[in-house]
Amino acid sequence: MADHEYRINVYTDILRKDAANTYQEIAKLGANKKWMELIDILQGNEGMVNSSQLPDRNGQQTSLFTPLHYAADGKAPKEIFEKLLKLGSSKCLKTSAGETAYDIGKRKGLDQDILELIKVPKHVKQNEQQIQAMEAGLHNVIKGRVEDLIKKNGQALPQISILFENNGDHGSFYYPVPGMYGGFNVHVVDKGIQADSWIRVCGGSEENHLIEKDGKVTLLPNDNPL
Repeated sequence: MADHEYRINVYTDILRKDAANTYQEIAKLGANKKWMELIDILQGNEGMVNSSQLPDRNGQQTSLFTPLHYAADGKAPKEIFEKLLKLGSSKCLKTSAGETAYDIGKRKGLDQDILELIKVPKHVKQNEQQIQAMEAGLHNVIKGRVEDLIKKNGQALPQISILFENNGDHGSFYYPVPGMYGGFNVHVVDKGIQADSWIRVCGGSEENHLIEKDGKVTLLPNDNPL
């Protein structure tokens, strides 16, 4: 069982209207610096603290700003950062421009005590090259199975640094793909990460992939997962 569901970013019309509206409202509150309203809506929508504005098919793109990115960009009070982190904000997630909340905060000149709060954990920074290699391998696995759906959904591929953020080496998440009738359970193993995927309506569709720390991908026997 995965620790949590990865908060996917897809076209607005892929999700139920009420769910898509929640994504957009969270992003709007962050962009407009409505900090207490932002905290209130996040407290009422468990798991949405790492959500970001959805793109649409009319050309509106997504910055992949999470509430923590908005707080850094908008120079929110320290208490807002503390509340966001308590709710589960990831310090490791990057925007579409490749910036963490810390990167944005440093560029914006946030106070050092806030920067210390949102700094990417040392063990993540030290293993950045391995994480990037494994992430590329996972993306290849996902595209190898459902690339057409990823394109159809306008779906952002997952960032795996969050696997290592809180537990060092024991994280996991479930990455759903709308239209797949299934998805990918991704978890850390001794050799790297493992992605277990399936399509519920297709018997025998299960696949287990090992992605090693250098990015090497191996399809494992279904009867002998790690």
